[in-house]
Amino acid sequence: WVDFVPTLSQQPAQLVERQRRKLKPDEYKRIHETARKRYQDILDLPEDERDNQKLDLYYQFHLWILIVSNTGIRPPEGRVERLLIRWEDIHETPDGSRFLKRRNEKSHLNYEAVIQPNAHQYIDALRDLQKRRGVKTDYLFAHTFDKLNRRGFRKGDPIKSFKRQWDTTLKLAGLDSPVGTPQR
Repeated sequence: WVDFVPTLSQQPAQLVERQRRKLKPDEYKRIHETARKRYQDILDLPEDERDNQKLDLYYQFHLWILIVSNTGIRPPEGRVERLLIRWEDIHETPDGSRFLKRRNEKSHLNYEAVIQPNAHQYIDALRDLQKRRGVKTDYLFAHTFDKLNRRGFRKGDPIKSFKRQWDTTLKLAGLDSPVGTPQR
């Protein structure tokens, strides 16, 4: 019935235009300082006025920024729980070097990221926080208190995403983009 099969040309993917731009050093510094100020402001309050739940969450977000930037990993999304960073993913060699195992969507080892030596203190700080709060968990970033509401969690459950804190920090640092802004 047909003498030939037509081939339709597809538009190019325009990957360069869709690619997110890299952070500039001064932008990273503003993000880092803003995240630090958020938990530092709570620490500056008298102890009986502190909101320890917010303090722990803001502090872990600040450490998350430092760990992600000192390992070069792509932060995992919280929708796939098996991709969240676990304590067992950190491998230490006899010479004191540390590596972070990153798995792909099918749970196969994708690569090992070097944890820069100056970031070891941030991982140790997370471990100390969990020990101080009595948190038993397999996850690097975990809730330190129970919050039993409709989107609740229990102490030790993983923090699945820092997206809301990321967005808030960008706004406070003056770096947010309105919805619809091209990624480039």
